[in-house]
Amino acid sequence: MHNQEEAAQAYADLHLSFVTIHPFFDGNGRMARLLANLPVLKSGLPPIVVPQEDRYQYKVCLSAYQSTVTDLAELRDFAQLPANSEKQRFVELCTGYWSQTIDLLNKAHEVQSKRLG
Repeated sequence: MHNQEEAAQAYADLHLSFVTIHPFFDGNGRMARLLANLPVLKSGLPPIVVPQEDRYQYKVCLSAYQSTVTDLAELRDFAQLPANSEKQRFVELCTGYWSQTIDLLNKAHEVQSKRLG
């Protein structure tokens, strides 16, 4: 089980690793987001959802990170992927998306609590 900080880091690690090595032109993001949410959900936390209106910023951030990966053809272990400021920026971006989801859930719980009285 992960706490929220560890879960966000696990999400980013899985997401960046998968999308960096996934060989297909289309579907990388969808599959990476699905896969990366597994440790988050397993920890009992809500999924990290990238809002449609932020997809461009999300893709720019991914691209910026991927541009820091050198010698991808020589990659033998995900631990060789760089842990740098671009990766940290992606973690922060995803954590921000997560905050929006958590806020929505909290508001829904408040409404439900008021209804149940």
